Amino acid sequence: MELEAVGDKHRQISDRLRDAQSRKKVQRTELDLLGQRRDTRRHEIDGLQRQLEDSHRKLAQLAPEQKRLAVKLQTMGYNNSLPGSTPSSLKLSVTDKNGACHKLHEQLESLERETAIKLSEMDKYNNDVQDLRESQRVQQAVLEKLLSTKEDKLREVKRKMEQEEARKRQEEERKRQEEERQRREEEEAQRRIKEEKDRQWQEKLRRDEEVRQRRLQEEREAKLREEEEKETQARLLAAREQADREQRAKEEAERRRREEEERRRQEEKRMAEEERRMLEEERRKLEEERRKLEEERRREEKRRQEEEERKRREAEQREADLKREKEEEERRRQRASKAALLDREERRKEERRKEEEKRRREEEEEQQRKKRDEEERRRREEERRRQEEEKAAKRKREEEERKRAAEEERRRMEEAQQQQQARQRSTGKSAALTSFRALYPFAARNQDELSFDADDIIEVDETTERDAGWFYGSKQGNMGWFPESYVERAAATRAGHRRCPWWCGP
Repeated sequence: MELEAVGDKHRQISDRLRDAQSRKKVQRTELDLLGQRRDTRRHEIDGLQRQLEDSHRKLAQLAPEQKRLAVKLQTMGYNNSLPGSTPSSLKLSVTDKNGACHKLHEQLESLERETAIKLSEMDKYNNDVQDLRESQRVQQAVLEKLLSTKEDKLREVKRKMEQEEARKRQEEERKRQEEERQRREEEEAQRRIKEEKDRQWQEKLRRDEEVRQRRLQEEREAKLREEEEKETQARLLAAREQADREQRAKEEAERRRREEEERRRQEEKRMAEEERRMLEEERRKLEEERRKLEEERRREEKRRQEEEERKRREAEQREADLKREKEEEERRRQRASKAALLDREERRKEERRKEEEKRRREEEEEQQRKKRDEEERRRREEERRRQEEEKAAKRKREEEERKRAAEEERRRMEEAQQQQQARQRSTGKSAALTSFRALYPFAARNQDELSFDADDIIEVDETTERDAGWFYGSKQGNMGWFPESYVERAAATRAGHRRCPWWCGP
């Protein structure tokens, strides 16, 4: 039982180590994801800064042109030789330029706001990374503590096993000495009886010889012989009674010693059971904490996905607004170009074509970058799901192997029981099944034990080899071991009077 308890502790500590390692892997994956997102945010901020610089450069380019147009408008006011439509077209061009400058200023302000938002999000991600590293450090400390606890338990179990082996060796030596002493006493008693028989035989021969010589004193000598024989028999009976009393005293001392050892073993077994229950309770608490952390992680992941979806929609909305503004600006530019001079029309068309190509290239690059990011995120999600499925399959295989080993052990015990019953039937000794009534309910803790309720009738073969304090019986086709203190013979059951097991107290 102590070895089983040690095995259970070892399995529990191994499960805790595997859970801690899996949590550590999950946290490492989350840290990698946060690092990749941080790099993505940095790239976005760099792109926004480049756009901001382009806007500043465009403003710097438009300012001299605005001044030049203003000067040209003033000069055109004094010159009436030109057609009347030219000043109005120039005024319209100046108005369009002012509107374009205003739009660029607004775009610059929006880019600055977005840059500030991105920087705050980067600070938040950095804080999350620090929190995850702190939690990883705490879990590493807990893992080291569990490892030290496991080593202490193993050392304690090894020490107990060594003490138990030393005690068994001492017990075997004491039994061997006791058996040697009993053998010497029996040899001495046999020697005395043999000497007594030889003496009696010689005495008989001597009396026979005296009968032939002294026939006149036959009756008196016969009486004397009878008295001597009675006295001899009395001495032999006294010696035998003395030997029996000594033997019974030794058996009584041996029985008391065995009862004391049985009580001590039961106490050690109870302590081991209490320790196992405490470890099981600690394992349940750790499992509950792990579920809470997993649930919190899922909520955080869902929140991040919602936040990313919202930001994506906002970005799409901003792109649509920018596209409409660009289209509006393009229409205004076309209206202004119709009224402009022919020598500037070709140049403006060329510049517009270049800007359109540049914008198209930027949009294509942005779409390709988004597509790559989406594919990378989908690949990481598939990899994480595949790892979780492999872990679940591995845990399931281990559970099935443990169940299969327990089933094989139970089958071997049943085959051994059947072979023992077959040997008993073959030697002509019929195993007497005794009916026992359950005083208290008992729940099996493994495949080798038998569960029952109070007042159930259990058939027990008392000739089966067993450990002290345990019975092997059957109930409704189910067979297994159960404590002896939980049952009593069916014929000895009385209403209102039941024995209490050692753990229920007075």
